[in-house]
Amino acid sequence: MKTILSFGLLFFAFSAHAEPTAAPAAVEEKPFAPLAGTFALKIVTTGKVNLPLVGEKTPKGQILFLIKRTWNEEKKHYVRKASMCDGTSGSMFGISTEVSRKGYQGIPASTSVVKVDSSHQKMTIRNELFLWGMKNLASPLTAKLPQSLEEAQSAAFKNIVYDVDRDGHVGITIKARGLLEGELHAVQRRVTQFDGRALSPDHQVGHVKVVRESIILESTTALIGEGPRSPQQHPDPSRSWFEAIRVPEQSTCREVFALENQGKFQDESPN
Repeated sequence: MKTILSFGLLFFAFSAHAEPTAAPAAVEEKPFAPLAGTFALKIVTTGKVNLPLVGEKTPKGQILFLIKRTWNEEKKHYVRKASMCDGTSGSMFGISTEVSRKGYQGIPASTSVVKVDSSHQKMTIRNELFLWGMKNLASPLTAKLPQSLEEAQSAAFKNIVYDVDRDGHVGITIKARGLLEGELHAVQRRVTQFDGRALSPDHQVGHVKVVRESIILESTTALIGEGPRSPQQHPDPSRSWFEAIRVPEQSTCREVFALENQGKFQDESPN
């Protein structure tokens, strides 16, 4: 009996040791952030100009960007960093303006907040800011901009206005092509509002509203002249839009250009 009892106790102890109660595996919770990552972004804007004896003209331009979005779990929004890659402007009467690729890529990146709904489908951005030819501007959304070359070179702006292209001229250089040839040196404040939606985690579209304050500091042609300009956007919201397409995490502007060259972006408003 003692032998049987001892064996039974030994079996019980062995069994208890061999098959312990397993603790539930810890599950790592990750934030729901399908729109985080790296994207190629295309913004198309259509202007509206009413000219005497000519009527309405609607020049259309575009800018390509590389953007990176990260999810802020604490604040429940995305933080987006956007860098310009290249762009084109519309033309009127056989005259177009051109900023070099070096100029676009020399403009400092912009960081903004992307707010989304609970399903991360509706997206809004307010006051994304790009300063062309300026930096270290106090209150950048509202500060007064230099209205002339003399003011841009004054003590008040000497640490603000700079040579983006490194071509020896303050501000950013814009070249006029076509029936009118010339060169402009300018600064600009560009503020954009975005209202869009996610078609998928890899593809988003929407409308943009862009307000631009441009000051031509120098001009080599009197027909264009110097001073402030405020290009107006066409009031039809469907004529100015954005489209974002996911690209590999380590992408550069090269991948953005590849999508554009392959015709991956839509030619018309996707809304």
